[in-house]
Amino acid sequence: MGTEQYWASVDWDAPAAAIDIVERFVANVRASDGVELHLAVGEVGEAEAAERVVALARERPGIAARWSRLPEIAVSTGGIPDAVAATHRLRPDSADQTLSAVRERVARYVALSPVRNGGAWAAGVRPEPGFVHLAVDNASSDDTAERLEAAGVRVLRRHDALPRLGSWRAALAAFAHETTADWMKWLFAGDELLPGAADLLDAARAAHPEARLIICEYEIREPDGRLTHWRTVPTTRLLEPDESMALAAKAGNWFGSPIGHALHRDLIDKVDFGCQEWVADWQACLGIAARHPVLYVAESIGVFDVPSRRYYSAKAGAVDSLVQELSMRMQALDRLRQHNPERDLAELERTVNLEAATALSQRVSDVHSAGPPAAKPDGSACLTVLEDREERGTSDPVIAVHAPRAADPAGRDFNGYAPLFARRHARYAYLPQLAADPRITAARAAGVAARIDGLDLEIVTDARELDRVADVLVCFEGRPYLSDFAPPREFTGLKAYHVMDFVFHAREAHEALNEGGVDVALGYARHDEYSPFFGSLYPSFAGRVVPVPFGYGDRFKRTVPFRERERTVLGIGSVNPVDDPLCPPGELDEYVAFYRAERWTHRWRRTLLERAAALGDIFVSRFPVFPETKDPTYDAVALLNAHAMFANDEGLMAFPPARTYEGPACGSLLVAADTPAVRELGFEHGENALLHRAEDVEDFARVVRAAVREPERLEAMAAAGASMVRARYSHEAVADRLHGELCRRWAA
Repeated sequence: MGTEQYWASVDWDAPAAAIDIVERFVANVRASDGVELHLAVGEVGEAEAAERVVALARERPGIAARWSRLPEIAVSTGGIPDAVAATHRLRPDSADQTLSAVRERVARYVALSPVRNGGAWAAGVRPEPGFVHLAVDNASSDDTAERLEAAGVRVLRRHDALPRLGSWRAALAAFAHETTADWMKWLFAGDELLPGAADLLDAARAAHPEARLIICEYEIREPDGRLTHWRTVPTTRLLEPDESMALAAKAGNWFGSPIGHALHRDLIDKVDFGCQEWVADWQACLGIAARHPVLYVAESIGVFDVPSRRYYSAKAGAVDSLVQELSMRMQALDRLRQHNPERDLAELERTVNLEAATALSQRVSDVHSAGPPAAKPDGSACLTVLEDREERGTSDPVIAVHAPRAADPAGRDFNGYAPLFARRHARYAYLPQLAADPRITAARAAGVAARIDGLDLEIVTDARELDRVADVLVCFEGRPYLSDFAPPREFTGLKAYHVMDFVFHAREAHEALNEGGVDVALGYARHDEYSPFFGSLYPSFAGRVVPVPFGYGDRFKRTVPFRERERTVLGIGSVNPVDDPLCPPGELDEYVAFYRAERWTHRWRRTLLERAAALGDIFVSRFPVFPETKDPTYDAVALLNAHAMFANDEGLMAFPPARTYEGPACGSLLVAADTPAVRELGFEHGENALLHRAEDVEDFARVVRAAVREPERLEAMAAAGASMVRARYSHEAVADRLHGELCRRWAA
């Protein structure tokens, strides 16, 4: 089959019209579609014309976003040849309609959208090359259908509104009866496909033609605009039914949001959404995965937009939502048992039951303690009035927090001191991304201050205004290279920004901190002294790092008397390679290059894992085995309470991890390398910890075996470690100590 050619003319006195056609062509056609665009450039030479077209095209965001996957575009001197049919001559007034028809004709996939009253999303929809975009409008009362049609989407209208799952079933029926493509891809209102989504599916199908359900990774856009990457399996691979069921039982919904799901036509009549709306998409995937292999693709296909998902936002913290999630894990366990009646699943069942009971208890407690939402001056929730600054009655510096985080309801946030710091010591929340939020503008129009409920922080969206009212600006979020967390130069007070796990986009992060005029970096330890990587990649912060230990959350408690514990060292935590497959491409480039001779970020944990058999009398490993890098199945508090000791590892990043504080809080004795960072925290060998030579398995074994032979001394050391950690490193203590340090630095 030959290549199909379309032609357009370039008027060099007004070339924008031709570049418009190029942009529409790029938005509708893929390189593999067998369609090319020819630009007739008049008397200008082909080389010069190509250079000028490229320069103009690069200025268009719609073209630049697809630059790496452009379809065929050629330039030809002279005019459009007479032999070119009128239907293949593109003109500014008809090119959009013509090219949309071309895309529909050559597309290999269907993007399927059940939608109701999604006008705001519909206005910005642009069908992705490679997809027929089919929307089923569920009796919208706004102009959703009209906006989608104007954007080139094929719309089927329903005049009687269906319930949520009925709408999904109607969409699948429309795919089955109104299209001929073999594959459909969910695209719910608010979500978007990334450029190259169809290419990603092409590659997946070619590598695994037997797959009938494809699960792709995606990006999550949070309400504050942040993007996070969703990933549950380290690498692209096929998962057989038994593995799918085991993973669902252990970790929950590893299938993710529908934005990542693509389904073959063969299975449409077998899709069962069940009767639980919160987990309906999970139910559908689980039913298929129980009978067919599932292809997991470790690349992003789209964006899941949380603010657009009204049902998701309304139900995310509800008790019944968690009950439905837990029922799915139980169902996966039952299916696994049916597949393998001889397999011993007692331990997995115990773990699932324990986690279910714990999670449900916590969710009920959270909902009960939250109470009714506070009211705004207009009667709605979230924004209220905050008293004037002078009424605070404090001589301390006025502190603002850049993008403050809410507390994790489950108490699993290892940076749980951050919301405590905001609530106890800050006055303002700096949130520039809310400048145009209607709630903020309405509050200003009413002459009142808007605040974040639960943190008692007044919202400020302008850096110059913040500079007038605050003395110190703190950010706990890291990623200063993102616009939402970029330090504002207009704020001239003390700026203290946390570098988090500082290996991600390190050069970019360092540059952003400097450009924003950050005075001190907050770190989990004194990175400028202990981390060679930090010293090399963040040279301007030598002597300007304030250590902020992780501390421990309230859930880490002693529940088992020390004498009832196994006299063994527990090994738990992640075991990440330097080139971590769970991280998006490019995120760790500087880190990987710096440690090119190293295989493991958690080198000591990996060493203990490899030597576990030889240490069997004193060591119990719960470390994951690569390609798994994390084990979400165990209860850390229960494990730490079951063992007298736990092994610790600073890793290549050279900071004591959260377990340093959580273990002793549970009454377990720290066993760690004898390093300056550990001693600086107050741990002393033979007093409140067991310290051994770094990276020395024999010394680790010698120290532990000697201590085990003296059970009373072992118990005394563990008690001393617990007392020291509880006195210094609760999240409240960490927050208060940081406040004191910032006050001292501001005064200086």
